[in-house]
Amino acid sequence: MTDTQLQLDPGSAGCPAVRSSLPAGSGISLSLGAQWTPLWIGNTVGIGLGGSLGYKENSIKASNGSVTLSRYPLVAALHAIVPVTDGWLLLLRGGIQSDSGVSISGPGVVDMATVQLNSELGFLGEGGFYWPLTQHLAGSLAFRYTNLRYSFEGTSLSANSVGLVWTLDIVL
Repeated sequence: MTDTQLQLDPGSAGCPAVRSSLPAGSGISLSLGAQWTPLWIGNTVGIGLGGSLGYKENSIKASNGSVTLSRYPLVAALHAIVPVTDGWLLLLRGGIQSDSGVSISGPGVVDMATVQLNSELGFLGEGGFYWPLTQHLAGSLAFRYTNLRYSFEGTSLSANSVGLVWTLDIVL
């Protein structure tokens, strides 16, 4: 299967073509989620589940137009929290992801109608550090790999991504 990238070619008569790529997996994301860790083995290793709903967007711009890819990632995952040192814990997470409302729009010379893409069910893996900040506040910093694909009219697009995820958790 071949990966396809979305491309913007805003060149027109009398203007040199400038080709830019809009990788479907890139972008800035903001999400709200919850996790629950009900199982503790020996009061040291915590196992639980969680989920999140977010918004992710990326765009490319030229002097005469732009193209924006936006979507709403929905994640469900299992996690393990393992102590490393006093106050620092290792966070491992694995789960599934599907993006809803995946759309591409392009005002300006591109002037394209909004196009809706379909998200397939994908998988994610995450590993990093988790640390308590106060009695009711904790943070984590982890690397995440997501394996995800979008489809449109029989064409499959890679939406795979690797990124840094920072969270701030309210601990109840």
